[in-house]
Amino acid sequence: MIVSRRQTELPMTPAELIDAGELLYGRRWKLPLARTVGYGREALHCYSIGRRRVPALLAARIRAIVNIGPAGAAIRRSIKNSMPEMPTFTAHRMAKQIVLDLASLGLLAENSSGDIGRPQLEPTGRKRG
Repeated sequence: MIVSRRQTELPMTPAELIDAGELLYGRRWKLPLARTVGYGREALHCYSIGRRRVPALLAARIRAIVNIGPAGAAIRRSIKNSMPEMPTFTAHRMAKQIVLDLASLGLLAENSSGDIGRPQLEPTGRKRG
């Protein structure tokens, strides 16, 4: 996982942490996210209510997990629409892998002009043949 310097400089608000957790795991997000990032559930609870500040490296790790770009978000949405019973994080992991596969085939190009320094993936315009 590549973490940009800018990702480690921006503080993560409790609202951003909650949004990321719910995006990945739904309403009961704290324990699964804690396991994913190697933190305790209670620590994530303290960060989510603003009792403690989210450490910069933890914020960068969570942002790296969540960020799949606009193409990835569209793929995740399509997966969830076609299989609503699938857990969101499973759809997210699938979308992330599909984005990586498409990029490796040259069907998506990395565009590093993202709004907060995170790479975004966009269609290359290359035709399949």
